[in-house]
Amino acid sequence: MEPSGEDGAHINMGAHYLAVEYGVHEFPDGTIMEVGSTDLQLEVQYGAKSGFSPFTPKGYKPLTFSHSFTQRPNLFHSLQTLNSLDSNPPAQALVPFLTIAVETASLSTSGVNIALEASETAFGIIKSEKVAYLAVEPRANRLFTDDNDVEVIWESFFTGFAVDGWNDGCNYFNFINRYSQSPLVVASKNSRVGDDGGWLRSCNLRANRVGLVVDEDRDGDNERSHPKEEVSILAMTSSFVSSGEILSCDTLFPGALSTYNDGLVQLVQGVKVTDNNAQFITTTNLTSLALTDPALCNGQACLASGNNSLTPSQAAQVPTVVNDGSSVAPVPASLAGDYFYDELQLAMLEDQYRVTAPTRIFLKNTSSLLSTSFLNIGKTNIVVDSGAYLAIYVDGAIAIAANANIAAYIVATGEVRIAQNVTYEGSITSGTQIITEGSSTFDAIPVPDNIPGFCGIYKPILLDHYRISMSDNQGLTCQAKDMALTACANDTCDVLFDQPSSLNLSPDNGGKQSWVTGENISFTGTTNIQFAKRTTGSATIGYNTADPSAPLRCYIGGKNVGLSGCKVVFSDAGFIFKNESDNNTTIPTQLSGKPSNTGFNAKALAIQAVKTNTATGACEAAFPVGAEVALDLAYTCSAGVSCSDPVQLSNNKVYAIEQSYKAVPLQFDDESKAQIVINYPDAAQLSLNAKTNLILDPITNLSVNLTGSSNEYVVKPFGLAMSLPNDGFATDAAGSLFKLTGETFDLKMNAVQWRAGQDNNNDGYPDNYSEITNNPIAKHFINEQPLVTAQLKLPMAGTSGTLAVVNTVAFKDTGSLSESISQYSYDQVGIIDLIAGLNDGDYFGAGDVKGELYNVGRFAPSQFKIIGVQAAAQCTDYGSNLTYLEQPFELGFTVQAQNQNNQLMSNYRAGFDKSVVQVSAENNEAGNYVPASSFASRLVNLGENNWGDINDGQWQVNQSNVTLKRLGVDQPDGPFAMVNLMATLTNIERATLIDANDSPNTQVTCSSNCNSVRLNSVPIEFRFGRLVLGNNAGSDLDRLLIPMESQYWDGNGFVVNSNDNCSVFQHPKLSQVLPASPVLTYEYGNGAAGKLEAGGYPVNNGIYAKPNGSGTFTLEYNTYDWLKWDWQGDQSQLNPYAILQFGHFRGNDRVIYWRETRE
Repeated sequence: MEPSGEDGAHINMGAHYLAVEYGVHEFPDGTIMEVGSTDLQLEVQYGAKSGFSPFTPKGYKPLTFSHSFTQRPNLFHSLQTLNSLDSNPPAQALVPFLTIAVETASLSTSGVNIALEASETAFGIIKSEKVAYLAVEPRANRLFTDDNDVEVIWESFFTGFAVDGWNDGCNYFNFINRYSQSPLVVASKNSRVGDDGGWLRSCNLRANRVGLVVDEDRDGDNERSHPKEEVSILAMTSSFVSSGEILSCDTLFPGALSTYNDGLVQLVQGVKVTDNNAQFITTTNLTSLALTDPALCNGQACLASGNNSLTPSQAAQVPTVVNDGSSVAPVPASLAGDYFYDELQLAMLEDQYRVTAPTRIFLKNTSSLLSTSFLNIGKTNIVVDSGAYLAIYVDGAIAIAANANIAAYIVATGEVRIAQNVTYEGSITSGTQIITEGSSTFDAIPVPDNIPGFCGIYKPILLDHYRISMSDNQGLTCQAKDMALTACANDTCDVLFDQPSSLNLSPDNGGKQSWVTGENISFTGTTNIQFAKRTTGSATIGYNTADPSAPLRCYIGGKNVGLSGCKVVFSDAGFIFKNESDNNTTIPTQLSGKPSNTGFNAKALAIQAVKTNTATGACEAAFPVGAEVALDLAYTCSAGVSCSDPVQLSNNKVYAIEQSYKAVPLQFDDESKAQIVINYPDAAQLSLNAKTNLILDPITNLSVNLTGSSNEYVVKPFGLAMSLPNDGFATDAAGSLFKLTGETFDLKMNAVQWRAGQDNNNDGYPDNYSEITNNPIAKHFINEQPLVTAQLKLPMAGTSGTLAVVNTVAFKDTGSLSESISQYSYDQVGIIDLIAGLNDGDYFGAGDVKGELYNVGRFAPSQFKIIGVQAAAQCTDYGSNLTYLEQPFELGFTVQAQNQNNQLMSNYRAGFDKSVVQVSAENNEAGNYVPASSFASRLVNLGENNWGDINDGQWQVNQSNVTLKRLGVDQPDGPFAMVNLMATLTNIERATLIDANDSPNTQVTCSSNCNSVRLNSVPIEFRFGRLVLGNNAGSDLDRLLIPMESQYWDGNGFVVNSNDNCSVFQHPKLSQVLPASPVLTYEYGNGAAGKLEAGGYPVNNGIYAKPNGSGTFTLEYNTYDWLKWDWQGDQSQLNPYAILQFGHFRGNDRVIYWRETRE
């Protein structure tokens, strides 16, 4: 739509747009983008020739960002509504014609001032309009992958004040990124220079640049020149749709070894894998070439998970940074930061590489279109310091030499080949294959929450403000004033900025004043600074410049006094608090309840009255002789802490020093020193204050005020006394159950005071944390978050679990004590020690406060699961489901003790394995129920199995000859048509048996309190069977069939077993009982042995005896044990017999004459 002064109609034009949901968004590379909105109505800007002039009030609306940016962000804005409409567009020009105005120089890291812009257009009624904005810090070479696997490269930048008017010609700005075609571009004015307003228009767009001008209306005049404005530009490669899914590091590195694109993992003998994936490798293609010493995953045979570690869309997200090839080989032996290599081959062949900080190596090859990169890691030792990690991305293949010791997280698009005897800590993810060549160990250590350029969301610690802290505003001309300079990451300064800072301090050095520690100071986190002024008067403390930039706060005596109050008044006389032991003025960290001259940090302390020697400028004694002098003493409780108890100060007597001044008589020696011992029974950051009025001339009453304060020193608790419910302790596996894995328990912690005899090595920590349980409590130890970890105590050489935080509660003052009651859970079997400290490991810069709780447990599995079941009838051909009594059958299954995350509990051994597994069988046939107790003695050959016999945490059966025995060879019973085999677990201690669906000795369907799992999915029919041979007679010239059928006992007698489609007939099992000679030979009907069908021979097959002369022959068939029968009643004949007669044919009674003929 057109402004007033135009006709309203307009030609068709294209537009680029960017639509983003409101909120603060983080890209995979850590980029923060804030999108928000605000309403404007009364905040208007316009020119002198506008219809709004001169009576309409002008104004801007301050807009505060939700996110604090580390540098001034690019700002983009757009009207979202068109509520103000006093004309009929597009047939007419739009009245009022509104755009957005940004007040010049108002854009900062925290916000901006904006208004509706009417320029010089006609007057119209303005209604409330919604304005949307987008803020993002300027940077190029940004990259992400959208939902359709489209790789989007983008950038944003400022033009500077370089965009002038339509009549001044097009202003060109080159992109930093390289685009193959014209990118999508959005741009917004970030200033309002001059009085005419105006709006931004594009005048040119190519792959390498964009052209912009500021246009004005022609309502008041035809002039369209304009002063130079500042503009923000955002450019992106192409159209995209992104839901903002961020690849997590746990997804990229799901275990020690993983592949995507259906890549192969090949394991050989001796490979050991340890991670949290039980026996599974995250891959769809796993091969094990081990004949002996097979590869093990967490102590079990390795199995493929059946899924890829990454989808194609996820794989396309790595890396999220552009490799610009800015690094030059070789790889340095000391590693910290980012390295970008564009090489066909890169080697790491040093004897050792030390990683001192988070490090990322990116390798690609653009020199050849046919080859990808290759990284050769030699026999090296990669050592990673605490807090650091090494992540490697290779667009190509990697080889790791034999006997290397590697600690890294590796992603490779090609093959990763590992030679023998490699020790690897971390994770490997390959898009092609992972090949092991010999015995190596892979231990998947925890993955960082984010690895910039790889995975996760980078959440930087941002600088909030700088802080100068001092105990008071008094200084001496004979001594430098001590202060602390801190870079704070939040408002309360309990989190420090973790990047380097550089400040130029004020006042400047010169004349009689100077910064003893240097006017230019560089530090990280916090540092001590000293300022000296050798003349009386005040000095205002601050800084001239700071990098990075941030506001300054000044705290004196724990209170924010503002920048104007950040002054130190220097005098020629006063008090200093001396550390006589170290010959300085620093009171070191003290322990709650401990006298300062005893144990940890024991020091001889004194208060000294001093004055400046007019000749030397040094401090000297202010009192001419020793005497008792009444001083006003008090202490200051610093910001962020709470104090109520007095400081106990000893000088011949013990005095209670409060936060308000009180007179205390102290004995001074000839050096104007009063020896003191201090003791504070609480936790805080304190400083001691002294003042008095010293009469110099009793006649004239000439006097001087002496003041002084100690440094701010910390009194921290001696330790954390930890406690659990009474049933929370066990000294061995026989101890009572405390919790199942994953169950929540309360852990109570109190900060306690020091007591004599509990820190004999004077290191500031208890010698035995069990002894501090009843120590007095430091009741104002507050706001600190505890950090608790677990150490495995039992079983010996067991697997350590993870102590999960359910809810952490900071220490709080309950009125008479300070305590934290937090909730935790543990995910492994055993007994543990709990080790506690502070979340940031530091109490006001004085180090950690620690606690230990011993013999916590016993922890038991939260569930049991039966896997790998092999239990079915021996004969299932043609729909049968038959097994004979006494017939061996295969039974295999594994019971796993698991935690709440379905992970194997390898510590379920060594007495911690309480549950008992029993295998039983029941016939659940209606009208013929046989309980498990009746079959107990008949179900045999189950093996001797125990927890941990094969793999810790598992009870396994793998038997091929399990048998449900007969009562006897001559005692048929059954049939048992619906036999269920079940595994029963007892003494599982409140744990859950997964998929439990039965209980022994109960025919009623189990609906609750089930303690068994049926092993066979279909009931098995067990029958008492026998094999029967029939007699036959015939010509001595033709073969004779040996009749055979299987039979079973149906409860009344033997009948043909029509369900037997599996018993094999083989003529070698035949033997000739009579006569001794001649001996018959045998053959099959179709040339080969076979199986019975429906209990008899199949069509066209059977066993035939070939003639060998005439005669009668008695044959015996050595059948299976389960088909034997007591044919004579005395167990003398168990195999079936048959009588064959060759050369005899009885004929038919109705035949008068029969004659054989030969053709």
